[in-house]
Amino acid sequence: MRSIASKSIKRKMIMIAIKYFSILDLNLRTRMNKLLLSILFLSFIQISNAQQPAVQSSVPDDQVFIKAEIEPEFPGGDSAWKNYLNSSIHLSSTNTHKPFPGDYTVKVKFIISDSGNVADVSAESKNGYGMEEEVIRVIKNSPRWKPARQNDRNVNFQFRRDIVITIPPRQGQPVVEESNQVFTKVEIEASYPGGLAKWKRYLETSLNLNSIKQNKPPAGTYTVIVKFIISKEGVVSDVSAETKYGYGMEAEAIRLIKASGTWTPANQNGRNINSYHRQAITIVIGQD
Repeated sequence: MRSIASKSIKRKMIMIAIKYFSILDLNLRTRMNKLLLSILFLSFIQISNAQQPAVQSSVPDDQVFIKAEIEPEFPGGDSAWKNYLNSSIHLSSTNTHKPFPGDYTVKVKFIISDSGNVADVSAESKNGYGMEEEVIRVIKNSPRWKPARQNDRNVNFQFRRDIVITIPPRQGQPVVEESNQVFTKVEIEASYPGGLAKWKRYLETSLNLNSIKQNKPPAGTYTVIVKFIISKEGVVSDVSAETKYGYGMEAEAIRLIKASGTWTPANQNGRNINSYHRQAITIVIGQD
């Protein structure tokens, strides 16, 4: 009997021990699981932070702009671009059929990448005679451009250009220019109807000095500089001021230029062209 009781006691003690260690094991596993979850969570945060850039870019690398703070520039500027087109386009090398004399506008679009390379050149016009193919060839072979700039970084930029090819009546090299090109130097400058005297008279009689005086500027002489474009049709556009006196002076000068009417456009190589114009307007504010 004593042996049986002893065995029963031992069995109970073993069961208690197993239950106790099971509880310890459960607590240990719970703690280990919590520790493992904490490690995984911290690792996820570290990985997530590592994947985020130090400074979030406001311009995706693959974004293509059609407007930018600074547009791409051909090496040497607009005049070098025109010379490149004139010297590089040769219709006779691409087509055996001669086009009729006249002006042909080849519409092209292309991308200047953020590294200055030309890409994705295509034509939107269909003049034929190999014109589109030749213009595309020439643009693709152009040297590296100065890329566009936006938010102090180089960006991709899409150009649309109208290239005018003039086929003369006599056999010879076509004359090539951009129809939307704006010249800064021309053979014959744009002029106000009636000439310089009437232009000066217009400025003197049309200036609304009261619109400036009501803002109470200090007495003195102010020279407001305004720049604008006169199109090949003689229309004034893109009027802006280079000075910043305030008191409504620049606003009044811009109003004057915009209201000046139709001009006689500038002329280059016997053709009317778009041209830049820069005008100084003197405003005298006397003592009240």
